[in-house]
Amino acid sequence: MSTGINIKSASYGVGSTNVDVTAEVTSKILDGALNLPVTPAALGIDDPAPGQLKTLTIKYSINNGSVNTITEKDGGTAVISAPAERVASGLQITKAEYGYPGNYQDVTDAVQNYLKEDGSINLKVGFKEVGLPDPNPSKKKNLTVEYTLNGSKNQKSFDDGENWKMSAPPNVKNKNTKATDFIQSIMMSIFSAPFKFLGWYLLFWSMYTIVEYGVSFNAFFNINIPVGLWYCLGLIPFSSVYLIPIINFFIILYYGGSIYATT
Repeated sequence: MSTGINIKSASYGVGSTNVDVTAEVTSKILDGALNLPVTPAALGIDDPAPGQLKTLTIKYSINNGSVNTITEKDGGTAVISAPAERVASGLQITKAEYGYPGNYQDVTDAVQNYLKEDGSINLKVGFKEVGLPDPNPSKKKNLTVEYTLNGSKNQKSFDDGENWKMSAPPNVKNKNTKATDFIQSIMMSIFSAPFKFLGWYLLFWSMYTIVEYGVSFNAFFNINIPVGLWYCLGLIPFSSVYLIPIINFFIILYYGGSIYATT
């Protein structure tokens, strides 16, 4: 599974006047980070709607997770930082504060509880969601979150009522060791082959021994236990090692010590 940022689509414009800038946005990713001022010049395109406030909308995934969306208006900066890593930690929340200027409270633990094992979070911002009483009903409050994506620091703020939805699954598989893993697999196969052969040999030897013993047993007692039953007993791993001695013990016990079956 590849890690890092994967731009799914990107559009820039206003209303019905939008242009596809997927290739332009993808080309601005440097070392797993996007730091793109939202202007036609920065995107390298002609202004699709001169004189109007336009919006850049980017749909992207991190570590091949679910699709995330970021929007920034003209004059803003689209920021995503999630470098590709051999061991990608995905989304990790390092700090979260909720409140208003002059009165922020640490809610890191509460926000971390919304982070799922698959590296996704879906949190509607509000004082109840972060486990606090409303610090001041008359004040406009927000949630500021510091987090890392594959170890790269990010920060984002959300006003009350906004939704933070993101997916950045961890990927602990080292994609650069595939050749090593393949060689190890071949070596394991080579060394394990003799043991597998020995195991199968002992199984068939045990089955043969049990069946031969069964034929002698039937002849001695003049009975007809189906050979198939002896085959089934022989399928029990190493049954000849302990089953025949047990039967012989009772033969010795009840028939004067003579063992009539020879294997």
